[in-house]
Amino acid sequence: MRRWTEIGKDLLIVILVAALLTLTLLALPERTLTSSPVLSAALKPFAGLFGLDQAELTYTEKALPGLDAAQPLAVSVRNSAGRYTAQYDFETLDSVYEALGSMLGQALESAQLEQTTLQKLYSAIAGTSVTFVYPAELPSGVLAEWLGAQAPEAGEAAMLYVLSLQESGAVRLYLCGESCWVGDTALSGDALTQALDSYRPDGSFFALEDGTGRYDRVDPRSLIGGETPRLYGATSANPCDARTITPLAAELGFNPYGDARYTDDAGNTTYTETGYALSISAAGELTLRSDGQVTRFRAASGEEADLVECARSLLSTMTSGSLADARLYLTGLQTDGAETVCTFDYYLNGIPVYPSGGHGAEIRFSGASIVQVRLLLRTYTLTTQTVSVLPPAQAAAILPDGSELGLIYSDTSSGVTAGWRS
Repeated sequence: MRRWTEIGKDLLIVILVAALLTLTLLALPERTLTSSPVLSAALKPFAGLFGLDQAELTYTEKALPGLDAAQPLAVSVRNSAGRYTAQYDFETLDSVYEALGSMLGQALESAQLEQTTLQKLYSAIAGTSVTFVYPAELPSGVLAEWLGAQAPEAGEAAMLYVLSLQESGAVRLYLCGESCWVGDTALSGDALTQALDSYRPDGSFFALEDGTGRYDRVDPRSLIGGETPRLYGATSANPCDARTITPLAAELGFNPYGDARYTDDAGNTTYTETGYALSISAAGELTLRSDGQVTRFRAASGEEADLVECARSLLSTMTSGSLADARLYLTGLQTDGAETVCTFDYYLNGIPVYPSGGHGAEIRFSGASIVQVRLLLRTYTLTTQTVSVLPPAQAAAILPDGSELGLIYSDTSSGVTAGWRS
């Protein structure tokens, strides 16, 4: 009888240990389970016991799919054979940018910028060149910092960065934002030509290069594919649940189990402590506030590049493992005295996603300290179903004069829809 009693105790201990391990695993954020190949492989056969699908326990080599605002939305190459453009496909775009981005960094480091005209910029784009298209007017100093280059003395902001081969063999850098800028660079013309000659024409063009008159109504800087672009459907999900909210609060330095946590009847959770407050709504809207006197969320300096990097790093922490197929790109940087506001938006395959709540994220600085963060947490996933849109020429015919011709996703209460920007 004593022997059977001891065996029963041992079995009870085993059951309790198994229950404890199960509860511990269920408390872990999903990104922790999928970022470890050993853990995900060991647990995947038992996914049903944890109330998960096997896909949710599949190892993801890149746990952070990308929050790199230095990435352009399109890279367009013009060589002697014609024009090739990488856009509407993150994988292709990453490959082309990896091959050509270092040249942009070298150009920014060596160029002495001065103002030029829009017509000279258009001539440069239409000649042997490579054009990097960004989602907003990105400060050249910020871009240089991300490319590992020394920032140019004239810290101008631009949406288009163009490396243009001159007849003399020199390479000039053009910037286009509210104004146009140009500067000679130390790049080798032969090296640029060799890098660009490997791309074959795909029929794409800028509206300024069209001679048919079909695109006279749109912004000449609109980049148009040779064919009607293939656009995929997308779904939107709110990733905020108990398994993500608690680890997120802990990563931001809040005690998720203390008395300072409060959840109301609507499912909105609030954490407070001296100098800080974090609220996460049931709809996935996150708001972080700081009184500016504390130093937990602070950039290395008040320089634009440091502020943006601080904002990028914080958003990377907040969205870790939840972005799915989307990326967050810097789409605005405004400074008014000691206050700076960085805005970020979601993009799918280089196409902006406009949620009904406005920007994807907005981070407000006072000096070098973050005083407010507003983030709409969303998980966007592309489907295999294609979406039909008007051919570019028909879309251009119905747009208001001067509009930029581009695709967008709209995230509304009825789902994610796609089409041309109106």
